[in-house]
Amino acid sequence: MAQLHVEAEGVAQAAPEVVWELVANAGSYQEWGPWNASGCQGQAGQAADGAGMIRWMRYGRTTTVEKVLLRHEALLLSDGGERPSISLPS
Repeated sequence: MAQLHVEAEGVAQAAPEVVWELVANAGSYQEWGPWNASGCQGQAGQAADGAGMIRWMRYGRTTTVEKVLLRHEALLLSDGGERPSISLPS
């Protein structure tokens, strides 16, 4: 299966906590972005932005699916400077 790596960057006039609250809630993406529909699926009781969660976004006829591999609070609240170093499980 082919994979595509995409990165995007932008500046918001909002506190990092506010931005990450929006990003963590895949069910609300269509309210603030270009998507027609969005949501997530995972095991019962799993955090919506937790590791293992599957998030999806539909734009027209294209649906993008992503899996959350790691959630690390220090990375989420980075102030744009150097990101903290973390070790990923192998």
